[in-house]
Amino acid sequence: MPDQPKPHGVFISCVSDEFEKPKAPFPKLRSDLRHYLSRAGCQMIVQEDFPQTAVDTVEKLAKLVRESAAVVHLVGELPGAKANDKAVASFLGKETSFLDGHAELKSKLGKCLGITYTQWEAYLALHYGVPLFVYATEKAASSQATHLKNLRLGRRYPGEKLITAPSDLLGQLIGDIHTIIASVPKFTQKIAPSRLSRHAAKQFFGRETELELLDQVWADSGMHVLSIVAWGGVGKTSLVNRWIATRMVAKNWPGVERYYDWSFYSQGTGDSRQTSSDL
Repeated sequence: MPDQPKPHGVFISCVSDEFEKPKAPFPKLRSDLRHYLSRAGCQMIVQEDFPQTAVDTVEKLAKLVRESAAVVHLVGELPGAKANDKAVASFLGKETSFLDGHAELKSKLGKCLGITYTQWEAYLALHYGVPLFVYATEKAASSQATHLKNLRLGRRYPGEKLITAPSDLLGQLIGDIHTIIASVPKFTQKIAPSRLSRHAAKQFFGRETELELLDQVWADSGMHVLSIVAWGGVGKTSLVNRWIATRMVAKNWPGVERYYDWSFYSQGTGDSRQTSSDL
């Protein structure tokens, strides 16, 4: 098995057209799975979390799976998009030991042509020795019979009951949750001291609406992103500093894994004679 970097989360492997999109057979199942497993202490990762780079998806998948603590692989009726043949050849040229630990499966896959990106996620988990949990729908048994047979060659089998409803998957996950969580390294919180207080107002009044908005964005189960736009000096830094002090520091940083802030206070103010956008 190739050397692995320190794992950092559970990767959810599935086709979004079947397990996520509004008109999918199992709408929002992946999002719900991510939400509930996150509450159980697992950091969840999906393919859409990829940073946008020039590296082909096969290589990006390899890096993401290699760094994962476990892979939850949902096999449905839809196999997903096929991987680019040239990208596959390029990856195999670099990863010459691919699936050496699974000789029968490696022989069956040959040059790995025609494999979809979602199927690749499972084979990469086998290659890198990442714990792989496979769950299949009833329709997968016929539409992806070859893929399921290949997974059996790698000694990985679907759960004891084929998925007909979200409750089937969640029920099987309850049985596997201790094993899944055991694969994830214990989390160590890292909080850097805030640098905002030195530039915040000494007295703070009002702004309850804005503070509640920050609470709302933080509570959102999606991306916690909020842009605060206003003229210099109206209190943007003071607002955020107040929220950090009363909502985060005072409550011992609930739900926060890492924290770091920085202020470019001198830009746009008269605080420095050297103020310049070049700085």
